[in-house]
Amino acid sequence: MSRRTRILVVVLVVLAALGGATAWYLTSGSDPEGPALPARTSGATGTASADGRWTVTEDGSFVGYRISERFVGGLADIEAVGRTSDVRGGLTVDGRSARAVSIEADLGSLASDKAARDNYLRTNALETGTYGTARFVAAGPIALPPLTRGAEFERTIDGELTLHGVTRPLSLPVTARWDGSAVFIIGTAPIVLADFGITTPQTPVVSVQDRGSLELQLVLRRP
Repeated sequence: MSRRTRILVVVLVVLAALGGATAWYLTSGSDPEGPALPARTSGATGTASADGRWTVTEDGSFVGYRISERFVGGLADIEAVGRTSDVRGGLTVDGRSARAVSIEADLGSLASDKAARDNYLRTNALETGTYGTARFVAAGPIALPPLTRGAEFERTIDGELTLHGVTRPLSLPVTARWDGSAVFIIGTAPIVLADFGITTPQTPVVSVQDRGSLELQLVLRRP
């Protein structure tokens, strides 16, 4: 085999390996859809008023991220999505306002479709051994419309997000619905990693954008 032939074989092997790796990267998992309110159900039960304390349940709730990744200098671009259902917090409805709004999530249990990504975020970018939780607290009471069972409404909640040991203001647009026995809330807000002292993840294989989205989907019930 000539030197030129050997070089050609090596190039073909490398290209085949990259192609296989790209195919694995694109197909070994799926990116979940964004937060969504559940379908309305007829004959909803519960008290006639939404007044009182509502707490987050893990059944149907999650907090997570969505961010763009570039594989091997542009061979593939995908959206990375990680979530945790280990979420705590709640709010109190008092007539036409919601107060004491706070949400806390365990970042150590964030999981995506790739374990390698999750391990890297825990040990490098998010450093969850040191900064294990993220917390959002509303700045004050939130004005509510007259609450009717099954009716959706939108609000922007101004507050503070603590992430990676840094606390910064955050405006969180949400859509909510009260169905009698449960309150459902979904929301998405942009996040710039550097604002929270998070080093943009970079490896020889994958580079990540310096900004992404915080996503949440919450199911709240009376304690």
